[in-house]
Amino acid sequence: MHSSVIHETAQIDSSAIIHPGCHIGENVVIGPECEIGPNAIVVRDTVMGARNRIHPFATIGGDSQHKAYAGQPTQLIIGDDNVIRESVTINRGDPVGGHVTRVGSRNLFMTCSHVGHDAIVGNDVVLVNHAALAGHVQIEDYVVVGAYAAVAQYCCVGKHAFLTLSTGVTKDVLPFTNIAYLPATVRGINLVGLKRRGFSREDILAIKKAYHEVFGNRDAAILAELKSTSKAACEMIEFYERSERGVVIPRKTLPVEV
Repeated sequence: MHSSVIHETAQIDSSAIIHPGCHIGENVVIGPECEIGPNAIVVRDTVMGARNRIHPFATIGGDSQHKAYAGQPTQLIIGDDNVIRESVTINRGDPVGGHVTRVGSRNLFMTCSHVGHDAIVGNDVVLVNHAALAGHVQIEDYVVVGAYAAVAQYCCVGKHAFLTLSTGVTKDVLPFTNIAYLPATVRGINLVGLKRRGFSREDILAIKKAYHEVFGNRDAAILAELKSTSKAACEMIEFYERSERGVVIPRKTLPVEV
């Protein structure tokens, strides 16, 4: 640690590894078996769980980029087993949005990806190179955000969704869907991802039926039946029903029947 700068208020577990050239700022907590790579910066007011790996030149816990931010106390909370690659930036919260940015566990943030202030990132999420999340964004579990893809402020991306290369999301994204193009468009369900994660044939068929019903006929009786018989279909339908921004839709109206 001799060539790193560590603030006197920082709390670093004895099993953590701090490489040369790091800056660990005020009120930072680094948990067991974390590794902070050379020249990485943990700016301040960041709480980090166990076994996180921060690669060189990442900047974690930086100030909100909101123009009104004026140095008020805010925080970044990170879970366990995250991999944060080179030149990633993750900002703390902002007073206009709740003061706290939250990152779950087992996430992979690839090179130059960005998480804005007050964002909430779940578990097992992947941000590919140069993917960007604006302030107040919510990313649910098992989402993949492709290279150069961007999610606008206040949008919510449902679990198991896949955002492909360079898409730009300005509305909510239904769980289990595949998003592409500019403006963002639903291409169908994330079939490859669902199969890789062990979804049963019955669950996939229920998700397909819910997808076609939401974007097709929207028959209340069928939607109610799907909600009562399939947990996965229920998650998709309830997400759609509670969305205030509206959701990303397909380019064409779907047929009523699957």
